[in-house]
Amino acid sequence: MIVLIHAAHPEFVREASKRGVFAYITDGDAAALQNNIDIVLRRFAEFHDLEGAFGRRATIERAKGILMERHSVAEDAAFELLRAHARSSNRKLVDVATAVADGHALLPKQAP
Repeated sequence: MIVLIHAAHPEFVREASKRGVFAYITDGDAAALQNNIDIVLRRFAEFHDLEGAFGRRATIERAKGILMERHSVAEDAAFELLRAHARSSNRKLVDVATAVADGHALLPKQAP
């Protein structure tokens, strides 16, 4: 969300940031306004891509941990299991990792 305001009031900006505003723009010139919006949209796309990358990385790490526990293998071996299966099934690594994590959630808890 982008807010266009005439003047930046610190309290308003602080409250807007708590409510999901990604940026605010105060310049009224049409050309400058469009340039500012373009920059904000690019930064938001970068933020969104980075957020997705962190999520994919967390899923892969969770799947590696499951494989390490289930097969008593080291971290690099668990990653290689994921990678090999992704290649052999022509799927994305994160999709294979998601399937491992989802499948693990369906299994009953093992007694210690």
